[in-house]
Amino acid sequence: MKQRGRSKANKASRKPDEPLGRSVGVTTADDKLPQRFFQPKTDGTLADKPLDPTKLEKAKSYYYTLMGWDARTGIPTPEKLEELGIT
Repeated sequence: MKQRGRSKANKASRKPDEPLGRSVGVTTADDKLPQRFFQPKTDGTLADKPLDPTKLEKAKSYYYTLMGWDARTGIPTPEKLEELGIT
């Protein structure tokens, strides 16, 4: 059976125990919403409640921390990797 093209993640050389996002260069800068999400709404329930980019960044950092990831880089901490048996 002929194998089709490989994805960027599959082409990256990484150790089997290395987190995938890290091996392809994914960072917290890649974990963002499009600018249109922050534009004022014209109608609906959220019309008077615009999404605040600063609050979203704080929430993202909080989420990373809860998951055991470094809030600055978005990479799992050594402790989290050890907990998951990936060290």
